[in-house]
Parts: sequence; structure tokens; C-alpha cells
Amino acid sequence: MVESKYRYVILAITTAGLAMMLANVLTLNFTILCMTEEKYRWENFTIHLNFDVFEKVDFDPPRPPSTEVTDMPTVRPPTIPDFEIPGFRSNVPGFNWQTFNFARANPELFIRIMKKVIKEVSLRAAERTGEALDPRNIDFSKFREGFNLTDYNPDVVVRIKEYILDKLRTGQKGIQWIETEGRNTTTDWRRLNVTDMELTNITWNGEVNGRIRVVDEYADYYYTNAEQTALFASVALGSLIFILPVTRMIDRMGTHKAFTAVGIISAICTALIPIAASFGFWPFIIVRFIQGIGFAACFPVIGAVTSNWAKVSENGLFNGALTGFLQLGPVIAFLASGLFCHLDAWEMSYYVHSILTLIIIGIFWFVFRDHPREHSKVREHSKVSVPELTEIQLGKVVVDGRAKHNRNKVPYGQIYKNKVIWAIWIAALGNMFGVFLIMFCPIFIRKVLQYPYLAVGSFAALPFFFQFLVKLFSGQFSDKLAKPENMKVKLFNSIAFFGMALFFILLAILASVETQIMSIIFVIIAATILGFNAAGFYKASTLVSRHYSHFVNAHLQFFASLALLLVPFIIYAIAPNNAASEWSTIFYIFAGTLIITNIIFIALGSGEPAAFTTSNLIPENDLVANNGEQMKPIIKDAHVPHVNA
Repeated sequence: MVESKYRYVILAITTAGLAMMLANVLTLNFTILCMTEEKYRWENFTIHLNFDVFEKVDFDPPRPPSTEVTDMPTVRPPTIPDFEIPGFRSNVPGFNWQTFNFARANPELFIRIMKKVIKEVSLRAAERTGEALDPRNIDFSKFREGFNLTDYNPDVVVRIKEYILDKLRTGQKGIQWIETEGRNTTTDWRRLNVTDMELTNITWNGEVNGRIRVVDEYADYYYTNAEQTALFASVALGSLIFILPVTRMIDRMGTHKAFTAVGIISAICTALIPIAASFGFWPFIIVRFIQGIGFAACFPVIGAVTSNWAKVSENGLFNGALTGFLQLGPVIAFLASGLFCHLDAWEMSYYVHSILTLIIIGIFWFVFRDHPREHSKVREHSKVSVPELTEIQLGKVVVDGRAKHNRNKVPYGQIYKNKVIWAIWIAALGNMFGVFLIMFCPIFIRKVLQYPYLAVGSFAALPFFFQFLVKLFSGQFSDKLAKPENMKVKLFNSIAFFGMALFFILLAILASVETQIMSIIFVIIAATILGFNAAGFYKASTLVSRHYSHFVNAHLQFFASLALLLVPFIIYAIAPNNAASEWSTIFYIFAGTLIITNIIFIALGSGEPAAFTTSNLIPENDLVANNGEQMKPIIKDAHVPHVNA
């Protein structure tokens, strides 16, 4: 039974090997969180600054000097009863005895602050509702004891934080006392930054309430946004540089030897990453760069395996399964990394990935063959039966490794001039942007949605698992659908691209910590629906280029590596603080990219063989057999029309 379906064994082990190449690369996408994250807790605090904070902090933005000389109206002190009753609470929201004290001592400043507060409230109400300010919708209780600075002008909040920390660091007078969870910890505040402090309220007598971040355990490593971007980009840069050498290795050595060598290199680099990180940033960069060779081999291998082992009617199945490494890789990487980060042993994630890679590559070495007719080194005959070999070779050029018969050269000029090929490559770029954005979702789920590590690992893996199932389904369904290939590839690609763009837009609108569950559902659906691309541009690539698909797919590798290089730059440029609003912008940008690239594919794409796939074939008259086995034809059933399974 296995001998009649040996091509599926080849398909399974190759897919597993490709998945490990990507999993090794993506491990850092998750472990960067636990490598650089401190363990901390929040402690509430109360600081008494008297009226000093109001007098020293500028609540108004600087104004340009005016050339006009105007008479400034005299500000009269407000008419306020000259009495104090401890615990007195006025019926008017926002005023109490502290308010009166402040207003009497600083009438001009009091009026200026109140004007600013009213202006801020009105502006925010207008922005959020688009309607006139309705006082009934304002919670004046927030101002009874002071200001709720979480809803106030962010610039003012930052200035107040900087002012408080400056007084603490320089030892200036004016701080009556500081209390943190019942302890006086003034000396511990000298190391705090603005980001370590949150302000919740400031009363009229200068009492500041908030909380500080107290570090219990420092991170293993500290990298700036630029350094993290460089770590992600280095593997993509390595992949870009290694594409051509790896493609030539596959052409000269065969997929069997070349991919085995690449897999061993990837496994070694993965195991070395924790050690390289301990030696410093640049050794880390170098190991990541070399690790890129594993990703560089993926699409050339897909093209070679599909061309040599898939029946013409099984292009969708092979494309769906082999390109499924883009989904299986993240599933492996994120589940393992989430578990080990939860156990506070992120280094183990790299060691486990390395061992698993070596095991799969070892199996690949023993079971894989470059061509169906290739004999095993330990057996005198091929594992592929004659009926299966006939099915595989039906309707396409037979490439069996006999160099003396394989005289067809790649028509580079015709391929680069073909607009259909360029439509496929453009669609590949848009697709890879969407795929790699989802691969950075552990950062989004952790920082924006604020899930714990175990949940992050599961939620980051689920979208890719469902996407892989959809890829398998869509590939087989497309093969069996009795419609023209040209129509099918455009239909399935549109479902994938437009569908993902839609849910990216919904994420941009709704994603926040308050909508955790809905946001996760949208991430899963966005990634899942992209799985229909297996029957879209992926399938079009092999249908259009046929026996030159290894060359065309090598360019898919280029665009995948380019996306892997650019996506981290885009993310860290737009979302340096990982705020929900910043990620909304990212989702909008990538949704637009998917829409534009799919429109181009609809306009220029196709599912029919290109002219260059037949223009360079050797005429059958030159292949007339004169001596049996020594003159076997290269073209087998060349004129048999394409049959859909």
C-alpha cells in the first residue's frame, strides 16, 4: 500500500522538515518576550507636594510671541466663603475645603486650571461622540478630590511625572513625605523612570496618588527597539543572501543532499543561540544571520518536490501541504516557546527545536529521493511502483536526473518578461506580509491584550493550525472543482486576501485589552481564511511555470525573505510602545497591502501554462528510441490534456 502511495511519504517528511526550518527562525519571535521582560509588581503610593505641583508645572502649551499689545484684564479672586469646616463637602461636584484653600491661595492659577480642565473635557467629549457636550454625561466625581490624570492631557501627565522624579533625584525641598504601601521608600525612587510611574489622582492641596513599578527580578537581556529589529532582520538578510547559493546547491547536488546539509546547519545555529546571546549582541546577530540558510531553502525545495513528485492533478494538494510549513512552523515554535517561557527556561526552547530538527532531517535523509525513478542506495529498485510512476509522469516533462537527456534550459528572459509570473510574485509579497504579521502576534497578544505566556503560546499557535487545515482542504477542493483553473486561482486568492484584510480592519477598530476574546477570535479568523491561498497564487505558480516551478518558487522565497526583513522594521517603527492605537495603524496598513496585491493578481494572474513551458521542449522526432533503455523519451504523454482529479 505504501509503495503505491510513496509520493505521500515524500510529501509528509518534506513538509515536516520545512516546518522545522521556519520554527527555528520563529523561536525568537516568542522568546524575545521572556528574554527581555522583568518580573515586577505595582505598589500604590501617596506623595504630598502641597501646592507646589500646581505652581511649577506648566499646564498650557507654549505660545508664540504676539506682536500685538493688549491690555490684560485683571483677574478677580473668586467669591468664596472665608471659612473652613473639616470634612466639609460642597453640593457642587469638584469642590471641597481643599479646593477653597487652593483657590484662595492661588486664584489666577485656580482659574487657569479649571479652564484647562473644562476645555479638555469638552474636547474629548466632542471627539468621542461627535456631538455637543452634554454635562449629564460627565462624571464630575472624578474631580471632587482632584483630577483623574488618566483622562487628562498626556503631555501634562508626563511633565508632572518628570517634575516629581526630578525633585526626588536632586533632593530638593518641597516633598513633605512619601508613603508606599505603608513604607517610606524615598531612596528607592532615584532609579525610577517616567514609564515606571502611573498617576491616578492629584488633589487640590498637592497630594499625588498613583503607583510605581517595583522590579523583583531583572530581565536576562536588555535590547533597544533598534537592536530587537536587527535581531529579527538578520535572519531575513541571511535568507536573502543564501537564496541563490541554496538554489544552485539544489540544482547541482539535488534536493536530497542539499536540504539535509541545510537542515543540519539550521539545527546547529538554533542550539547555539542561547550561548551566542550570552557572549553579546554581535555574536547573537551572526548566529541569526547563518540561521537564515534554513529559511532560504524552503521555497526552492517546494518547487523541486512538487515538480518531481506531484501528479499534474495534485498540484493543489502538494502546494497546500508543502506551503503549510508557514503554518506548522509557528505552531511548533509558539507552543514550545510558550511552555518554556512559562517555566522560566526559555533556553530549552532552542535546544528542543535543535534536537527535533536533527531527528526529522535524519528521517528525511533515509526516505527522500530526488526523483521517483531514483533507486535506493540499499535496494536495487525504486520504492515507487510502476503505476504510481506513470501517474506522476502523466502530462508533464519527466525529469529523472539523467543529465544527458535533460537538455532544456531555464528560459530566464521569457520568465522575467511574463506578466502572469509578476502577478504571482506580487501576490506572494502581499501574502507574506500578512503571514509574517500574524507571526509577530505573540507580541501583540502579550503587550496589547495582556495575556499570560501559556495563553499567548496557545493563542498564537491556533491561527496557524486552523490555517493549515484550510490550506489542505482548499488545495484538494480546488483540484476536484470542475471549473477552469484560471477562474479557480483568482477566486480562492480573493477569498484569502480580501478575507484577511477584512478581519485586519476589524482588529484595527476593536482590538484592546477590554475586547480580549473578540480580538483573539478576529486574529484566528484572519489567519485561517488566508489558508485559501493554497489554491490561489501558490497553485498558479506551479500551473503556470510547470517544470520551471523550482526557479519561479525561488523568487517566492525572495519575496518571503523580503517580507521577513521588512515586517519587524514596520512594527517597531509604528508601534515602539506596543500601544493598541499603534497596532491599529499596522493592521490598516497590512489590510491595504493585501487588497492592492490581490487586485493586481485578479487583473494579470492566470492558471494556465505559460508559453515558455512548451517553447523550449525537445522535439519528439529527436527522441526516437533506437536502442531501448538507452534512448528513453523525456516527454511522456506530452499531448495528453490536463485532467482534474
